[in-house]
Amino acid sequence: MRIIISKVKIIVEWIATFVLRSLIGGNANKYDYKFFVTENIYNPFFNKENFKVSLLNASPYTIISTYKFQTLYWALQESPLGNVLDIGVLRGGSSIFFANLLESENLIYSVDNWSEHAKPNSDSLLTYSSCSDLEDFKKAIIDLKISKRINICDCSLKTFLAVRKSDLVGTIAVIHFDLYDSSTFEDTVEDMLKLLKRGGCLLIAGYGSLALPKLSKSVDLFAKSSKYYTRFLQDKSGYGIFIKI
Repeated sequence: MRIIISKVKIIVEWIATFVLRSLIGGNANKYDYKFFVTENIYNPFFNKENFKVSLLNASPYTIISTYKFQTLYWALQESPLGNVLDIGVLRGGSSIFFANLLESENLIYSVDNWSEHAKPNSDSLLTYSSCSDLEDFKKAIIDLKISKRINICDCSLKTFLAVRKSDLVGTIAVIHFDLYDSSTFEDTVEDMLKLLKRGGCLLIAGYGSLALPKLSKSVDLFAKSSKYYTRFLQDKSGYGIFIKI
């Protein structure tokens, strides 16, 4: 029976991969993408009360999948205690999720260009933040009584790093990078890693996305060049993850 299931899985993955690659156009290299069927349906996070409550609070304010929230939960649990840097906040779902789980006096630094939001690039149809999103976020964290845990920074990532980098070096446990611009990643990744504690995680939300081949390529190139002080992996939810060693 196990052999039969394994063969069926291989056939389903091959057919789905063929269909997926046939639909890929534009700048993406279709051979970089593969469909897979997970073998593991058990997930202990679904049974943890703090995960369920945090997800429930965050869900109305996000387009992030439940599977990616599982990865964010894992990152926060496995990283050393510290602050969290959430980049590309939109309506604030990921910041709300983190704030519900954060221990002691640590803070969430929520960074986005709400007032002067970036224009969508021609390679994708992804969502960008606006002033109305910021108002929704502010109202949500007041209603949920977590506003004291969140430091809202209405500016670009580059501006945030220029102003706060010296104060935050070595204090960040988790960085959630949910921006779509490869050049921003290339320009800021070294500074972001300097903020991380050893053992901390930098999670790239857009890694592997069909709409973001340039970002994925930039991440891959950096992963190869930084092997002496990072470890890189992609989890099954899609996140590209740098772990500082």
